[in-house]
Amino acid sequence: MHVHSRAAREMILSDYDIAPERLHVVPHPSYAGVFTPLERPAAPADRRRFLGFGNVRRNKGMPNLIGAFKGLAVPGRDIELHIAGRGADTFEGTDLGGNRLILSPGFVAEAEIPRLFADAEFCVFGFDSALTSGSLMLALTLGKPVIVPEFASLMEVFEGGPAPLSYKPGDVEDLTSLLARAAAMDEDEIAELAEQSLRIAKDLDPAVISRQLEEALFGR
Repeated sequence: MHVHSRAAREMILSDYDIAPERLHVVPHPSYAGVFTPLERPAAPADRRRFLGFGNVRRNKGMPNLIGAFKGLAVPGRDIELHIAGRGADTFEGTDLGGNRLILSPGFVAEAEIPRLFADAEFCVFGFDSALTSGSLMLALTLGKPVIVPEFASLMEVFEGGPAPLSYKPGDVEDLTSLLARAAAMDEDEIAELAEQSLRIAKDLDPAVISRQLEEALFGR
């Protein structure tokens, strides 16, 4: 059996009667070679846009995300939350206090994805639970600084490199504080985080992960 993280492996071993040697950890690949990051377009220097991407499901933790942005105020910054994907229209009419909410409901065509990410400074994830995330891999591939909850499975993605911008899962105040820290960053700091994301995506190139999976499955 193949799982994407040690955390997933431990969960399965604790819940099911499976021989440990049957469980192989091979991480989720990035989308390197499938998607190419675009340069960020010109935007007002004081704007900070956070992208929440993907189908709106129960585990995405959107109520916590909305709550965090309602309490977010950063002097000298215009804050925007852009929710894109199926179910985004659920939040039509939502008040984010003094911050702007942008909604792009429905299926996002593959050709539109790189521009959607390029238009944001950060990609934010509000998961209530997570063992893996294709959207996180997509954000890293497209060179976005990411804001993630500190689930062990997600933290494994960043091992061996700088710690990501992370917060306590379900803690709205901690997320608000982290969003404020991110929004206050200057362009150089954002660019450095973007490079870190690209390095992780390169390490998780599909060709590299495919070889690891082949070895796990076939021993070669």
